[in-house]
Amino acid sequence: MVSQTIGSLFARVAAERENKKALVYEEGARTFGQLLFHMKLMAGVLARNGIGEGSRVAILSENNPLFVEAVLAASYLGAVFVPLNTRWSLAEARAALDGVNCGALIFSETFAPTVQALADAGLCPPLLVGDGVSGGNCRVVALEEVERSRPYDGAPAKPSSKLPGALLFTGGTTGKAKGALLSHGSFVLDGAADSKDHLLYGDSSVFFSVAPLAHRAALSYLVKVLLSGGTFVMASHFDADGFLDIVEKERVTAAFIIPAPFVRKVVDAAARRGSVFPEVRVAMLGGSDVGAEEMSLVWEVFPNALVQRGYSHTENAAHTVERVSKADFDPCTFDRRRIGYPRLFTQLKLLDEEGREVEPGVVGEAYAQSPWQMIGYEFEEERCLDWIRTGDLLVENPDGSYSFKGRVKELIKSGGELVFCSEVEDVVNQMPEVLCCAAFGKPDDVYGERVCVAIVPRGESRPTLEEVQAYCVGKIAGFKKPRELVLLRELPVTGAGKVNRRVLACCESNL
Repeated sequence: MVSQTIGSLFARVAAERENKKALVYEEGARTFGQLLFHMKLMAGVLARNGIGEGSRVAILSENNPLFVEAVLAASYLGAVFVPLNTRWSLAEARAALDGVNCGALIFSETFAPTVQALADAGLCPPLLVGDGVSGGNCRVVALEEVERSRPYDGAPAKPSSKLPGALLFTGGTTGKAKGALLSHGSFVLDGAADSKDHLLYGDSSVFFSVAPLAHRAALSYLVKVLLSGGTFVMASHFDADGFLDIVEKERVTAAFIIPAPFVRKVVDAAARRGSVFPEVRVAMLGGSDVGAEEMSLVWEVFPNALVQRGYSHTENAAHTVERVSKADFDPCTFDRRRIGYPRLFTQLKLLDEEGREVEPGVVGEAYAQSPWQMIGYEFEEERCLDWIRTGDLLVENPDGSYSFKGRVKELIKSGGELVFCSEVEDVVNQMPEVLCCAAFGKPDDVYGERVCVAIVPRGESRPTLEEVQAYCVGKIAGFKKPRELVLLRELPVTGAGKVNRRVLACCESNL
């Protein structure tokens, strides 16, 4: 049983590294001692306003120290922290908060208008911590008031590892975002599985991420880095030159680049500057499948890095992971859909439509199990799930690794035939004129659905539908060929960096 929270474990780590740099952000840095002090200031304000074990604390902030302090403080008190997606509309934020029964909402000034609208509608928790809002019936504590308050001097909470410690919302790519309840021990056990990973974690690690901390991947990395005594570097938005400035200044050893198309922007910026960064040990790519060209580009900027790819969910953290070195990389045999091997303590099984386990080499829907998986979904009675259904289609390769084939809901049913979006994309992406693409379905009076493809052209090229169809001949079946083409400057993505196919279905060419 894990009876320690992220906050209590951080306090122990910080006590041993008081003057070591813990957090780096756009306006400066904080040592472990400073971050611990600010965590206790926030915990004191929360505790004096009735927040304690089992309370829920919503957080609406871009990547900055406030977000980190809020997570650590809520956890230290045994409360449930509830990060809200910063890219949500007001309606989506309202829907997420509805019924969650938060006792407090901590927000940065950027989101004061959203919080004010929630307050005006009577949807805010009793306590608001932030600037620029008049809370009506809510008590509002300004951040300046937090800085002048008394630090919390009570003992940290020691809840059961099975009690909720976090409520994280899924990406919501197929509908309304669902709230996954995670135990206090979930993040700790997830970190324990990676405790020997000295390339990413430990005193010498300088980990840089621009991915939103409201998502589990970035949040998990934050927790692992801080609890291992490393330095976590964050930015509130992506800018290629700014990204490289930070890598150079902070002597970054691991970089989380999401989504994969950002790689090209980083490489272009590095080429303009003539910069190369041999100190980077691991470059992590996520959010979308990565092609051989993107892999090769990474080594132009980070020549000594291992390129890491993987597969994960909010409900179950990372399932698989794989690292590839420049020396071992073969672009001729590279499988862009390959997602690596199961992590330590993680199990995967692939089932067919009848619920039977499939043989290696056969596509099946993935079910996952791990010690750090979610307790269950908010508003659903079932808890302590055994195997979690992912909704993803995978295939087990002969060497025991896995490859991603698509989402169950990304199947296109055309003329009675099933078409994997990934099948179409794997072919179209090979066209010299194509930088990247995404397949999707649209309603069709004759076929039920028709196969469509959105393409971001390479350079000044403008492929036509006829050219795409001709290229597909002999590579995929005729019913899988795209029947509609959209040319875009870039593919729409979700906050998690995944292609948003729901939006694609409404897009028109903008080139």
